[in-house]
Amino acid sequence: MSEPWDFREIRKRLLEDVTWMERAILAIYKQQTLDEQWEGVSMYANGKGFNRDDAEYGTIWAMWLQDGGRLKDNPHALKWAMQEMPKYARQLALIANGQLQVVSK
Repeated sequence: MSEPWDFREIRKRLLEDVTWMERAILAIYKQQTLDEQWEGVSMYANGKGFNRDDAEYGTIWAMWLQDGGRLKDNPHALKWAMQEMPKYARQLALIANGQLQVVSK
């Protein structure tokens, strides 16, 4: 059995590797319920997905990444991700450790 992921290690990797950041945006987006994804807002205070302040941009960047966008090609998206995504390290650790299940497919 492998060691569980620690949120501090995840935060460090997010800041060092753009690919980790892209995967993190998509993982957090998948925690949004389908109606939250559709509206681009957080409707539920359930501790999953993007918070209310990040939901709009998180949704925009996640959809863009799903369509083949890359953070390294968009300075605005990369700046947003570097500022906002490290705070999701604890939620990402729960996801990585299988303690938080994906809400939407």
